[in-house]
Amino acid sequence: MISGLGVICGLSIALLVRVVLVKIMGMRIGLEADYLIFASLSGIASGLLGALYPALRAAGRDPVDALNHE
Repeated sequence: MISGLGVICGLSIALLVRVVLVKIMGMRIGLEADYLIFASLSGIASGLLGALYPALRAAGRDPVDALNHE
């Protein structure tokens, strides 16, 4: 959920900056859908992998030992 929110925020910022640069600076900036989809999927995948490792590690531990660990 956090990585999805990060992807949405990142895409929103990128689109906002693009609009500002096009309107104020007169630049021509094109965003291709393929790159936006790839960036979104890679952001979500890295978030899932980053969350999966600690979750699997915690699932393999004895609950009593996990709660007693300081």
